[in-house]
Amino acid sequence: MKKLSLIIAIVALVTTGFYISYFSKSAYSSDAGKLEITFDFKRGVPVEPGMGLASAQYAVWIEDNNGKLIKTVYVTSYTSKGGYLERPESIPVWVSKAKPSQLSDLQLDAISGATIMRDGERKYIWDCRDENGNAVPVGTYRFFVEGSYSWSSKVLFSGTVTVGGNTQNNIPVTADYNDEETHNRDMITNLKATYIAPEPSGSVLKYFIGSTEYTVNGVSNTMDTAPMIHEGRTFMPIRFVTDNIGAEIQWQAADQTVTITQADKTIRLKIGNSNATVNDASVPVDSTNQNVQPFISNGRTMMPLRFIAENLDCTVEWAPEPRMVTVIN
Repeated sequence: MKKLSLIIAIVALVTTGFYISYFSKSAYSSDAGKLEITFDFKRGVPVEPGMGLASAQYAVWIEDNNGKLIKTVYVTSYTSKGGYLERPESIPVWVSKAKPSQLSDLQLDAISGATIMRDGERKYIWDCRDENGNAVPVGTYRFFVEGSYSWSSKVLFSGTVTVGGNTQNNIPVTADYNDEETHNRDMITNLKATYIAPEPSGSVLKYFIGSTEYTVNGVSNTMDTAPMIHEGRTFMPIRFVTDNIGAEIQWQAADQTVTITQADKTIRLKIGNSNATVNDASVPVDSTNQNVQPFISNGRTMMPLRFIAENLDCTVEWAPEPRMVTVIN
């Protein structure tokens, strides 16, 4: 098989045989997370000596909820390279979906594995991208593992994964066998699927009303003045936000103005003023309450947290219990 940078194959000898894993370079960097599918593979033996095996073929692929093929994660080489013409019963569902006769050699090389099949654990990773390398939209998708284990006898494993949600362990998987044939039925066993949610790419800050303790990506820190509720809004020394998201802050005592800059964004607020400027455009600090304006308390400048964080393209979440504000950069 041609050597491609798109596919990396790692083969490590373990006590049960060979451990084989196939994954794309982007599998560990996708913003949408990744789906891991593992199972034990056993190549099997011929029904009768000299008859040939006619099995050990399988494919792993992803579809959307409308049955459209999103990506073939893996398919055995024999079938992908024309074996479906010699043996039409070989993983027919995948063949009907992927239409390998219409794929180029380069495309087939990118999804197929070595011809020699050894017993052992298999791991396949979908990087939540389509055939063209584009990240798929957040939502639910169907994954399939089809195996032809003895001539026309086959099994189709399937399950549903939610991309963009929380980590999902032990995703339910259904196994559908097309007949009662038991010979080589243990070709694919112990199939498990896990969706691993992506790690936050920026900072997650948590502040607690009335407490000087706060966290940055789970690490505890201390500020000198606790956040407070004023006019129904959270106010706090904004430096404890800006310093943790890469923004700069300046205090001009002459006119009691605070200037915050980050990339191409500049925000200016003035003590006692219900209006601010964002890139020189005048905007209300709170369109529903003109009393929401910066103020000084015990020598500390208290700023409206949500207004500043959202104008710096952060997400702000409020939890009534335990009166916690989360800022996600």
